[in-house]
Amino acid sequence: MTRVTSKVVEPLTGSATPRTASRALSPQPLGVYKCGAWRATSFPWAGSGYFRDCARFATLKQIYDVDYRTEAFNEFYHQSVNFTCKHAETTTWTYSVSATVKAEAGVIFAKAEASATAGVARSVSTTKEASASIEIHPRSWVHCTRGAYRYKFTGNVRSQWKKTSGGQVSWWKGTYDDFSGSAPSRTLYTYGPGRL
Repeated sequence: MTRVTSKVVEPLTGSATPRTASRALSPQPLGVYKCGAWRATSFPWAGSGYFRDCARFATLKQIYDVDYRTEAFNEFYHQSVNFTCKHAETTTWTYSVSATVKAEAGVIFAKAEASATAGVARSVSTTKEASASIEIHPRSWVHCTRGAYRYKFTGNVRSQWKKTSGGQVSWWKGTYDDFSGSAPSRTLYTYGPGRL
């Protein structure tokens, strides 16, 4: 008889030390504005001109969202046993920002792409089925987790206008709008010795 005590823990959100992927270019500093392309527009007070949005971050933190985790303990004193952990549901994480800056979501995502060391995506999903078989040594624990890394951020957006008159460029700077949001990075399935 195999004596393995297992426990499935409800989905939760927790912090984890990220394992970052290498990038060819250094990430852009958080406080540096990332701006979109200039777009032609019309000013009620000054006629035609150009407009763009710029975003910068105040904070950027990578966290690990867990949608499944389990632990198992081998109660034998002298015998190793095999344990299989398996999860058969799909979870999707999507990019989101504050409702007040929905119009500037594109330039905010571009800033996340430029600043996140491990990359970001508009959406990531876990596989429908994930499983792993683990050998548990006597009187030892093992664990399995599945989830996704995502970046949480805060910052502000500013709008810029410019108009050329007589060879001179005049600037009008719009109001600063604060925002918060998150962007998924990649999914992850882990297992190994020890408890969670």
